Amino acid sequence: MIRDIHIISSIYDIGPLMGALSNPNSSLESLIVTVLRPDNANNDLRYSKRFTSSCGPPLPSMLYLELHRTPIGLVSPRYTNLRNLSLHHLPFSERLSRHDFLSLLEHFVMLEHLTLVHAFPKNVAAGSCSPGRIINTPYLRTVSLTGSILELANILESISLQTTGRIYCHVDKMDDFKTNFWKFARIIGSQFHAIADEAPLGALVIEAREDSKRFTDENVLNPDFRQALRIQVFRATEDIQPLLDLVIGPDASTAHDEVIISALVSVWDALPLMSIPSLTLQNLDIVTQKSWPRLLSVLSNLRVIEIAGHCPSGLLWTLLMNARSHSHLEHDDTSSLLLPSLEDIYLYNINCHAGGFMVSPSSVNLHCDLDDSRFLEVVSAYLEDRKRCSTSLRSLSISHCSNVTMNVLNEIKGYVPHLLWDHCGLLREDPALQTGRYAVYRSHWPSNAPPQRHYFRLRTLMESD
Repeated sequence: MIRDIHIISSIYDIGPLMGALSNPNSSLESLIVTVLRPDNANNDLRYSKRFTSSCGPPLPSMLYLELHRTPIGLVSPRYTNLRNLSLHHLPFSERLSRHDFLSLLEHFVMLEHLTLVHAFPKNVAAGSCSPGRIINTPYLRTVSLTGSILELANILESISLQTTGRIYCHVDKMDDFKTNFWKFARIIGSQFHAIADEAPLGALVIEAREDSKRFTDENVLNPDFRQALRIQVFRATEDIQPLLDLVIGPDASTAHDEVIISALVSVWDALPLMSIPSLTLQNLDIVTQKSWPRLLSVLSNLRVIEIAGHCPSGLLWTLLMNARSHSHLEHDDTSSLLLPSLEDIYLYNINCHAGGFMVSPSSVNLHCDLDDSRFLEVVSAYLEDRKRCSTSLRSLSISHCSNVTMNVLNEIKGYVPHLLWDHCGLLREDPALQTGRYAVYRSHWPSNAPPQRHYFRLRTLMESD
């Protein structure tokens, strides 16, 4: 007997097979059907008639069902032992109401893995379903969703995950950000609190990604510019799979830094991060000094920060100014010191001469107002002030970085017991370099940048002492 079927077909050829696929043999364990989208199809696919497979005896052998652009009728309630359901790009004309879709899912009481990629119910508006209804999915271990904010929120609030479960979400439509993202973040947090109670969290990883130059040569936002944010949370074990993997963007809305920063703050506030010991930042340089204090105030037990790629000058300036305010106190009260448990900082693949930006009233970077404080020098100043507060860090590690200068390294040796450097990226110093004012910046323009103003916050800070 046939146990596995994998079909790739055009919409024109799939019709004659639908009858057999709707009523498979009782030994079938896995069914994968992919309907290719016609090259000239600008609108939603439509099937000539509705197929159904709800009649007949149970088919307990079916364990895996993966459908791409197929009729919804292939999702049969007869699959009473189904473990993995994966629906992709369900034609809108084939989508069920939210009530009917959840009722269908309830038939799969043994379901362990649910994947929905642009395959959500039709009526996703708030209040379209009885509030508080949660379907019974006692064995559900992973949920993977790709769609709009409200589509994801309305599914997540209707299912229950095991306490060992994992959530994978990709919000690729952010046009309703202001209206609905708060709801989505709250639901993510609610689901995640139950998961996090099962075992301690080990690491928070945040990665930013950009496509195309940010501005045109006319110094306006490039219509092709896109950026995305990825937030991952891991357990404090050797498990390499995240408990939460959330990708936000890219789309036209996330091209604006305000949206990315607000999304990060909303999710950060919703997650139980108080006891997390490790934070990794990759290419996250858009969050400014105005937003970091709120984020860092939660991480009272953070012991390790890893920084890779673009330098988060906003983070270091937040830490520096906070530590400096404590280092000048005449008493030993460190109750408001950010990251009081911090022990180690790891720098990987960064440009140590990278500069930062001044901050606009709307709390985003001003890309034409440059702060020529070099990143490693700001790190050094922070480590110095932590030592003054009698809360010295244990170590600083520098690996695969560029523009590393010996004079700054020699300063840092006096501030931390352990300085680890792989001797890569040493910058040969000369008098011109030492007297040079400008830091290094990555270009946000296709060719020449517009006129820019240069500031030197670190020098001003030191001279004010």
